[in-house]
Amino acid sequence: DAQFQAFDANAPSSIGLNEVPWPPDPDQLLRAMIAIVKEADKTEGYEKKVYRKATLRWHPDKFLGKFGNNLVEQEKEEIMAKVKEVSQAVNRSWDSGAY
Repeated sequence: DAQFQAFDANAPSSIGLNEVPWPPDPDQLLRAMIAIVKEADKTEGYEKKVYRKATLRWHPDKFLGKFGNNLVEQEKEEIMAKVKEVSQAVNRSWDSGAY
């Protein structure tokens, strides 16, 4: 989460596949993001807030809108395929309750 926040705040002018802070295991991303929520912030429905944050971060259209102009053209298709993969993993986790 901190790596993506830093990337988001200071995105390089040229973003290649290796510059994106990919989650090590997309299928565990939602669980990991929920696990790091501070106890004081664990109000009712906090899981849904974390899910929303993850889906906004990794939604292909949102990602493309935010970083698309900076993506390396030769790697754009591969980057967006991986973004889609992460997005689908987040949605699968939420839908299955595996968080």
